[in-house]
Amino acid sequence: MSGRPIRNLNRLLAVLRDRREELDVSFERLDDLAGLPARYSAKLLAPRPLKNLGPMSLAALLGALALGIVEIKIDEDAAQAAKMGHRWSKRLRRPTARRCVARPDNDGQQRQQAFNFVHDEESRR
Repeated sequence: MSGRPIRNLNRLLAVLRDRREELDVSFERLDDLAGLPARYSAKLLAPRPLKNLGPMSLAALLGALALGIVEIKIDEDAAQAAKMGHRWSKRLRRPTARRCVARPDNDGQQRQQAFNFVHDEESRR
């Protein structure tokens, strides 16, 4: 399976469906491998999905199907900016110099990230 650009949710679901078909894995087995409730992957990957794909279910399906997110690229959508631009207003207060830093959990461990990116810069070193 080669990397394919994904530009919307329908394409993402199509890639997940194709991978399941490529591996010839049943929905029941996929649920078991991903740690999802029974019949959940069928609801996520149906032609007209009954459930929305969220961060936890996406991570579970990617892991079970041996797929990884390689790159996320975010660009400004000019059409959407034209629609929303008149609604944007400047802040009344100046932003502070403080930055939001990930805080450790109760046991002092850093929180685990929701997604693991393959081929990231740190793993190349």
